[in-house]
Amino acid sequence: MDAAKSVTANFTLQLVLTVAVSGTGTGVVLSVPAGISCGADCSEPYNSNVVVSLTASPSQGSVFDGWSGACAGQSNPCAVTMNSANAVGATFSLAAGSGGSGGGGGGGGCTIGTDGRSDPSLPALFILATIVLWRRRRT
Repeated sequence: MDAAKSVTANFTLQLVLTVAVSGTGTGVVLSVPAGISCGADCSEPYNSNVVVSLTASPSQGSVFDGWSGACAGQSNPCAVTMNSANAVGATFSLAAGSGGSGGGGGGGGCTIGTDGRSDPSLPALFILATIVLWRRRRT
């Protein structure tokens, strides 16, 4: 130091946005500006008055049911203005017809694969097994 110096410190207020994922289904919530990728990272500090856009993306076999908290009543994506700490909930449920097997009339139903589509080989296997058993009974 060879003379008197002055120093100025500037601080920016950052507010935390927290996202919680719930429901019987699965999915992720991503933010713009980046920072939240919930499943893994569900909380992020943002500068005051920044508008954060949240997009809910359901996993295959799930659907997005809606927002709660600071995004309640909004469509997807939703917008949160960071004028205070905020919490948002995203609810996912299982899509209709995913998982398990369905019953039906006289035919029995159809097994759904993990990708949400029916397995086309199952009816053929059922028919083949029926023919083999029928032939064995006749001989």
